Amino acid sequence: MIAEFTHSTGYVQVAWSHGDWTPYLRYDMRNMGLGDPFYAPVGADLDQWEQTIGLRRELGENAAVKVEVRLGAAEDASGAEDEYVSGAF
Repeated sequence: MIAEFTHSTGYVQVAWSHGDWTPYLRYDMRNMGLGDPFYAPVGADLDQWEQTIGLRRELGENAAVKVEVRLGAAEDASGAEDEYVSGAF
């Protein structure tokens, strides 16, 4: 018998361009079935969600700078949820 595992993942992103400035929002989610041998070496439940808010500024034709903040949560194998906040620029 072949085991079957169901995984779903996706994201939606919205951005508004105003001249050189582009604010954006993004939502990512991942729902992974436990026990899949492909992900077994990771040894964790890979369920996760993440929200991102950011601002991008065009500096020229081939250059841009952006700042963003992420809020998310990931489950461990026991089902406990670990929340996190991160930022990047």
